[in-house]
Amino acid sequence: MGGRARGTGAAMRLLGSEDGPKMVTVVGLLNALLSILFPLWPWEPFFIMPFAFEYFIYKGHQGNVILFLTLFAAIFCLAHGAGVLQAIDTLFYGGSGICVPALPGAPEDIDTTAMCQMMGIHIFMMLFLGCFFCKLALSQARRLPSGNLESVYLSRAALFFVVGGVSQDIPYWAVCLQYPERFLEFMTMDGFYSARWITPGFTEFIAPIVWIVYGLICYGKLMAKIDGGEGQRPSML
Repeated sequence: MGGRARGTGAAMRLLGSEDGPKMVTVVGLLNALLSILFPLWPWEPFFIMPFAFEYFIYKGHQGNVILFLTLFAAIFCLAHGAGVLQAIDTLFYGGSGICVPALPGAPEDIDTTAMCQMMGIHIFMMLFLGCFFCKLALSQARRLPSGNLESVYLSRAALFFVVGGVSQDIPYWAVCLQYPERFLEFMTMDGFYSARWITPGFTEFIAPIVWIVYGLICYGKLMAKIDGGEGQRPSML
């Protein structure tokens, strides 16, 4: 079954159109929306985002890259607030919560407890990033500060790509640690997030690792600049 059909079916079940009339709740509506959006979300651009940033910086557009990163991180990460109620249900009340809409491609024959808990943690990690970058974006002085723009970019990129990459991949890490013998199966089947064959698990698993590696590289460069006296910790962000 295609990702869109599977996501739409999940949305219909959440709203009660497949199992009979049900009360439509806020969480139900949010889950229905996420069940449609997750299979449509393009994961492939995540692979090239760090390389695209480096290309435009090389071309002399560092200021524009910083602005884009700041605004994108604020909007993209805060959008995860649509899953915060479900994440609370998962982490504090033991419900299926966020796993209902967010991981439609996960195998039906596995224990999803750890995976769902990691998905809940992912939501809170992304919201933390969203609030932080929103604060930067709303401040005219900090949105694009004067001074050492390279240090500004490296610090923001390190934070966004490391935290964002880890948070997106931890559901996969949880399942792969539980079922290491099925790692190749998970990598070649439909992606957990997208539930579509053109985006296999490998894509969803590796894209966040690309982010993490790039973020660590940025952090290393930043620390080298600070140790060399070219940057100051208080003004990094």
